[in-house]
Amino acid sequence: TSPQLSATPPAPLIVSTTPALPPPPPAPPSPPSLPPPPPPAKSNAGSRHNGLNPPPNPGPIPSPSPLPPGLDAALMPFQRSGVAFAVKRNGRVLIGDDMGLGKTIQGIACCAAFRQDWPCLIVVPNSVRLVWADELERWIPDLGLDGVNLIRSGNDVAALHAGNASFHV
Repeated sequence: TSPQLSATPPAPLIVSTTPALPPPPPAPPSPPSLPPPPPPAKSNAGSRHNGLNPPPNPGPIPSPSPLPPGLDAALMPFQRSGVAFAVKRNGRVLIGDDMGLGKTIQGIACCAAFRQDWPCLIVVPNSVRLVWADELERWIPDLGLDGVNLIRSGNDVAALHAGNASFHV
């Protein structure tokens, strides 16, 4: 009996000069599981500070000059937070709240917090300058009769140099 020969040639031997690739890195560990959320607040609504229900009075605003008592008492919690934010930054702040949330009273409180730096120039549109003058006199009652200088035109600029008024609007 003779061995049968195969009609297909043997497969060629392939030799590579490229080094073997390293094994893939291990999979990253799975993130730790988060703790369960805290239970909802009890029935005494508003007792927890969650950002939506700020405490009734965040406390006194540490400022270089004390706020007038009526102004201090009138500030709502979110307005107090805004004024405290401005005081922490030495008055360098832009108040960008929506209409009706009290930007004027916050601005007046910020000015009052830095009373030692007066006089103060307030730049507003012509349509609201009288409103600002009234609000300044309302919230800072000790300004006196010449406490607010309304600038209507270039002729009124001379009063800026006179030094009589605390506010120039």
